[in-house]
Amino acid sequence: KRQMLAAADLRGLADTALRQLSRSPVFWLTVVLAVALRWRRRRLLKRIDTIASRVGKPTTDRFGLTWRTVGLTLLIAAPLPLVMAVSGLHLMLFDASTELSRAVGDSLLRIAMILYTLLVLEAICLPRGLAAVHFRWPESNILLLRSNLTWLIWLFPTAGLAFHLALDLNPAATGGTPARLLALPLYAAVVWFLLRLFHPRKGVLTQARQNNAFPVLTRTYWLWFPLLLLIPTVFAFLGLAGYIHTVATEAIMYLNTLWLMLGMVLTNALALRWLLVARRGLAYDAALERRRAALEAARSEADAPDGQGSELPFEEPEVDLSALSDEARGLIRTVVSVAGLIGLYLIWEDALPALRVFEDIVLWHSTETVDGTEQAQPVTLAAVGLALIYGIATWLLATRLPALI
Repeated sequence: KRQMLAAADLRGLADTALRQLSRSPVFWLTVVLAVALRWRRRRLLKRIDTIASRVGKPTTDRFGLTWRTVGLTLLIAAPLPLVMAVSGLHLMLFDASTELSRAVGDSLLRIAMILYTLLVLEAICLPRGLAAVHFRWPESNILLLRSNLTWLIWLFPTAGLAFHLALDLNPAATGGTPARLLALPLYAAVVWFLLRLFHPRKGVLTQARQNNAFPVLTRTYWLWFPLLLLIPTVFAFLGLAGYIHTVATEAIMYLNTLWLMLGMVLTNALALRWLLVARRGLAYDAALERRRAALEAARSEADAPDGQGSELPFEEPEVDLSALSDEARGLIRTVVSVAGLIGLYLIWEDALPALRVFEDIVLWHSTETVDGTEQAQPVTLAAVGLALIYGIATWLLATRLPALI
């Protein structure tokens, strides 16, 4: 440990950081932008609240309001991660950078991305933010997510920064003892957060499991929930045992899987929000048309004078999410699920070499004409399986697409 700190050249890091960052106009521009965003945080929150007051009303609600709230949410979470990312890039890319400064810069850049994602998720759970007003998530789920994000936002990035620094400062020994010890709190935080979030009786899916809102997800709960907790637990013990390189490599895939899951949830929520706005607008226009027809019929029967009854009381119809077309919602879930499966395969492809065995299993040969000559092309089990996946996806889209149109 002492040798690692001695080789780190902390004084050189301070000199490099002061020299490179103090002379960079990009860094100071970033600092000014971050301070401005932090200073205008209240105005951004007020703007989100103003937009929320227009959501849900057929006369004012538009899907563009959701996109504006998305932009404001991204800006609210940006100040600190933005400064960290720019600082990390400066420490990494300048010619005068030392080994320590490059290590610190790489760690800052990695952790800045993680911190920004967590801060964005926290901003989504604001009282009048995307989750509560636009996505209509249950209030209990929002409170649960926000309370657990409060401690995870600072514990996980801090432990991750120290872990990456230990790896970068002592790559020959894959971080040594500090990396082994830091792996435990790092993955313990992930396990505890996921346990609280997806708890069988108190988690965010409790209501969905009771109502069977997501049948595929709830039916496979017994499979993916233990795996979700088991994988980081195994990583923690492997780290303590000294398999740091394996843990660091596989942990990136696992973390990318969590980001993919978050992206699928948000994409599904945005798609349902668009569908809700579209159906509410159609319902409102149809209701107005019926009122006009009823008014014209009443005028014809009573021979009322012109202009009488032109201002007729009208109650705006409320369209609940549960009343949406099952076929359209099913199409959205199918598209998101297929995209998620493809993403999972791309993330874990390198870690699943056993699947490549199917490429060596030849089922039959087909004849193809190449440059005027017939050649026998093998049809492997992998190709048949891929064709089957394409066929199932095409069938699902073909059955769901007319409902959305």
